[in-house]
Amino acid sequence: MKAYKSMEGYNFFVSCWVNTILTKPVDGTNKVVVTARVNHSQRARDTPLKTWLLVERDGTVCVAHCNCMAGLCEACSHVGAVLFAIEAGVRMRDSVTCTQEKSKWVMPGYVKDIPYQPVSEIDFSSAKQKHSRLSDEEPKNVKKMRAKVEEPSAEVQKDFINALSSCGFKPVILSLIPPYSDTYVPKVNNQLPKPLTGLYNEKCVNDS
Repeated sequence: MKAYKSMEGYNFFVSCWVNTILTKPVDGTNKVVVTARVNHSQRARDTPLKTWLLVERDGTVCVAHCNCMAGLCEACSHVGAVLFAIEAGVRMRDSVTCTQEKSKWVMPGYVKDIPYQPVSEIDFSSAKQKHSRLSDEEPKNVKKMRAKVEEPSAEVQKDFINALSSCGFKPVILSLIPPYSDTYVPKVNNQLPKPLTGLYNEKCVNDS
């Protein structure tokens, strides 16, 4: 319940971090083992985590585990993400089929890499807003929707870069923009210590 109530788990689910959900019924019982792979919270490029649950057929979670650090106490956001994915899949299965209604199949797909995007194309919606959007519910207490950010013109970008270059500091972004990047090239230090081979002296060969 800790992992399910955390909106971080839902963020992982809608961000397409849940992959390869498999089930295996336990013989002679009313229980099912559910396994899944979930991306790391901080290291998205690392090998996905191994998350598994033991649940009953009515949805009761008996035990859950993940091989992340927080998963040792059996309550991490990766477990919550798998629970949200299972809930969404069951809800879609019990409702209309994906061919009976337009754009009904809205389960997030799995992504291996996080692509770089400009700020104007990033979705800054909260987890609660994404949850309402995915479940076709009206978001509560929404004061104002975020206005669409227009891409700045080339002239505006040029003025912004010129203002950064004359601010008296060395902003990191200018290290990627020529010709401002030339000032970020480290200077070569010619005053290096002499190597040991330069201490060789033939006069000392016969010395004890």
